[in-house]
Amino acid sequence: MQRLLDFLYEHSLDKRIYSVLPANGAELQLSWSAEEPQHWEVRASTSAPAAQVQRAELVAHLTELGADLVLFERELGSLVAAHIVVADQMLGAAYEAIGPEGVSTVLRGQQQFVRELRQALADLLPPPRLRLVR
Repeated sequence: MQRLLDFLYEHSLDKRIYSVLPANGAELQLSWSAEEPQHWEVRASTSAPAAQVQRAELVAHLTELGADLVLFERELGSLVAAHIVVADQMLGAAYEAIGPEGVSTVLRGQQQFVRELRQALADLLPPPRLRLVR
């Protein structure tokens, strides 16, 4: 499930994500905003204040509250699937607009840019110095 949360953090086209999950006979309201992408708001009831939960700690927090994690994972998977469909549609439209060679040129250029950026960062940053700790 963390991989789905991480994917949405990195690639979500949505500005907000909202979910309601059953938890120990009650409901939890979850919301995420692109404006504060590292946190999820978790509210146990409409009158309770929302807790700000770090993305990396969300699954553990929901587990503590007894949330239906299977349902939440299914919802996240559906969101990721919708993003994949949109990406496929955009890629198809790009093939129609600029042709296969144009799309390939753009993708190769992007891949080259990422390689060069990684190399530039490696050149600028010193290699990590590891020590054996006993």
